[in-house]
Amino acid sequence: MSATRRIAQVRWGATEDWVIWAAGDGTQNAEALAAPMHEDPGMVHAIAQGIRAMDCEVLTDQPGTLSMGVWLPDPHTRTMAGTVLVRLIEPEPTGRMTQQELLAWAVRPPKMKRTRVLHVEASPGQVAAGPVVLQLLETVTRPSRKVMTRLSWFILPPDTDQTVLCQFDTEHPALVDALGWETNTVTDSVVVHLEDA
Repeated sequence: MSATRRIAQVRWGATEDWVIWAAGDGTQNAEALAAPMHEDPGMVHAIAQGIRAMDCEVLTDQPGTLSMGVWLPDPHTRTMAGTVLVRLIEPEPTGRMTQQELLAWAVRPPKMKRTRVLHVEASPGQVAAGPVVLQLLETVTRPSRKVMTRLSWFILPPDTDQTVLCQFDTEHPALVDALGWETNTVTDSVVVHLEDA
């Protein structure tokens, strides 16, 4: 029998190096979100601009996004070391993929416009919120030759057909290992609340 309960809320936390917000709040509250990260008004303004830009882009291009954040481990730079977005993925008409089906899908290189896949791998696991598949994807964008590393955690909470995606991106190859530890902190903290039956 197919599970039909829907996800009502996804809660998660991150280390103090992250600024996190509900989707849509970044546009209106960017300065307030950025203020605790730095004392220099110029730095706060630069961080706020990044928050606004990400909020607008994600709301346009990533339907189902619930919340997002930027990683700022170095207080002396305006550069965002990484980003995260948490969103819901609706099941296919045939139902949600099992962990094994999701793993088989995640190891296949995706087709992306103006982007070449350099490396893809996936592994199964378990977090408090349910079984997971972690996909590591390295790509290079043409013509900029910008290398991007994406760590996507697909969480399969019990009693629902929806999937929770925690997607982390960085353009800084030297920070991939550190970002990996950050992703563990976030995904270990995920709590999924379902709508009443």
